[in-house]
Amino acid sequence: MSSNAPLATAGARSGEPSAPSKATSAVAPQPLPEGYGTWFPHERLDAHRVLLAAYEAVMRWPGVAFSRGTAGDQLKRALGSALGRYAEGYYAQGGNQASLWSSARASCGESATAVLVLGLERRVSAAQAAEVRELLGRAMCMLSRLSRRS
Repeated sequence: MSSNAPLATAGARSGEPSAPSKATSAVAPQPLPEGYGTWFPHERLDAHRVLLAAYEAVMRWPGVAFSRGTAGDQLKRALGSALGRYAEGYYAQGGNQASLWSSARASCGESATAVLVLGLERRVSAAQAAEVRELLGRAMCMLSRLSRRS
């Protein structure tokens, strides 16, 4: 899939492009980077792309230590958990799907709190924190919608 492919809505699994979203972000979620091989179905939804954009933004923060026991470590693990539980939920069935997507949403909330802490500690700028918190808020809305639809 090319990097210019349109984003699909959170509920669309067919890969068909959706109408442009009214919500805007300082960082538009990008498709899977080139060279990562085959696309998996869960990677075609906006929820995955928004979570991935948040993770990539966080990993570019030079003032944040990601060593064990730090707020950066907590943030990295929470965002990784959100990505993993979203993907697992995509392929799950029944009530387990809703539970996994709800858990991914909870990890987004944990991530947003860690971002706030890093901002309060002046390890990231207010603009950096706001950018990632906006992405996490979008992901939480998408995951809520997915949970209700499952």
